Amino acid sequence: MTLSIMLTEADLLGMSSELRDGLLHWYFDERKSRPLPPELAQAQEATEDDGSRRVTFAKLVAAGLLKTGQKIYCRKLKRQQNGGSKFIEGAQVSSQGANYAGREFSNPSTLAVAMVKQSGGKPTSLNGFDYLFVHSENGKVPLKTLRDQLMGQGERELRERKIRRLAEGAVQDSKEYGQDTEIEDHLPYIRAAMEREENG
Repeated sequence: MTLSIMLTEADLLGMSSELRDGLLHWYFDERKSRPLPPELAQAQEATEDDGSRRVTFAKLVAAGLLKTGQKIYCRKLKRQQNGGSKFIEGAQVSSQGANYAGREFSNPSTLAVAMVKQSGGKPTSLNGFDYLFVHSENGKVPLKTLRDQLMGQGERELRERKIRRLAEGAVQDSKEYGQDTEIEDHLPYIRAAMEREENG
């Protein structure tokens, strides 16, 4: 036998904090064990790569944060600057990642090392997000800024899809007991409950 109970925000707020917290943990944890729908799995892939938070040029292009043909600059090492330009030029965003000196790069750090080596430096490794910049109408934008936007965008999309999935589940639960509700009826309560859970 399945039991469905519909609670309003007022109902949740009227409960003891111990009961409310237990109920919310049970509700959200039960749904965590269900497999992610394909569109939710894709949003998660935008923020993860093989269990890491690696962001590639291709992910930035796919998210619309980089455009094919955009120029990429690499900040020179301090010992290379000698009063001249502080940046190495010649790389640009391609459909596969980034192109520099006839080679394709998917990883920003690998590109940064190649650009600095080509200009006479001898780094063994560099953080591409600290060294690379892209040309935009607002001047040079650090790649780190775009990575942070992508990570935030992916997390926001994932959170919103999770909220909608929970609301869809609440609608199905309501139908089993003859109640006719819409997703929008549940969204404010689920958002408020998630915010309270996240903020402890």
